[in-house]
Amino acid sequence: MSAIAAALPPILKAEATSTFVPYFKKLASLLRLRRLQFLCGAGLSCESGGPSFRELALLMLQELFQVGPGDKEGMTHLRRLVSTFDPTGIAEVCQKGGVFKTDFKEFLRDRLSLKTSRSHEILGIFASKGWIERLYTTNFDALIEDGIGKVAIPVTDNHLEELRRAEAKEIPTPAIIHLHNDLGGDYLITEKDLVVRGLDSPLLKVFQADLARSAFVFLGYSLSDPNLKSIYLKTNEELERCKQSKATFVVAPLERPEMDSGIRDVDEFLHRKWKVAKALWESRGATLIPMTAKDFLENLLDTVKEVGLEAKRRELEERLGDKADKRPDLVKITLDAHVDMKREDEALDFLLSIWH
Repeated sequence: MSAIAAALPPILKAEATSTFVPYFKKLASLLRLRRLQFLCGAGLSCESGGPSFRELALLMLQELFQVGPGDKEGMTHLRRLVSTFDPTGIAEVCQKGGVFKTDFKEFLRDRLSLKTSRSHEILGIFASKGWIERLYTTNFDALIEDGIGKVAIPVTDNHLEELRRAEAKEIPTPAIIHLHNDLGGDYLITEKDLVVRGLDSPLLKVFQADLARSAFVFLGYSLSDPNLKSIYLKTNEELERCKQSKATFVVAPLERPEMDSGIRDVDEFLHRKWKVAKALWESRGATLIPMTAKDFLENLLDTVKEVGLEAKRRELEERLGDKADKRPDLVKITLDAHVDMKREDEALDFLLSIWH
């Protein structure tokens, strides 16, 4: 499990075995049981070179005021504006006709033309195993669909029939549910979009139902959207009122301060940042895992394999009976062979027939 420690911030490596390894074992078991859902945000696309929502807001302001990256004073002004105003409000201003210098949708499309990353590939592996039936995202891009392949079904407000057919097993899964739609339709990005129209979306009703009954991983998603935050907090409050509980994990790196921040004792700053972030998510009924999406998914994939091997080991010992005690090497040989042969169940049955 040293890979888990390596993926954590230095100040938390000592907690890898006692705290974070059990989290991954729990998540791996839930995933294999098809009881784990994912909500993917901009942090997932960032690994493909895409902007976070605040970075996208900065790009919008650069276009709005025609400020180039070489204009240090101008960029300082814009960064201050991004820290002052909510990105949804900035999007509201930039989308208004006659203000933006280019077509707003084309501007977004150009910034979101990306290639899949290792994270999307791993989600594709999980989907190929049948462990993911629905996957939620606030992203406009189609990177998740690209990573999963042709079986992925994109679902927006304009394609609700696809979701019904997927749930009825009429077509393959997983369904990739774009909670804010995509650039091919009526996408949601501004404050008004999210607060007024966004709360009436039928997709959010599906999301809310899953949120109340399934374990969730918020992957590269900070719960900054007002519509989803409202739904999440209300759902949690209802669960608490009914004395029910469910697991929610938030995956987000504990980022270091910028070089020009003026902070000298970085470790002390990170300790304080971790303490506040951890407590904030705990108050929201969630557990924070401070990793990048890629590191998290790599470690989850490794843990799923380990949990799967342990389950196969127990099955082997049970089915081999006395031979498992007399010849423990049979168990190891059989496990190694079935892993190499890829088609696990067929290989396992074949090998067991030989040993019997």
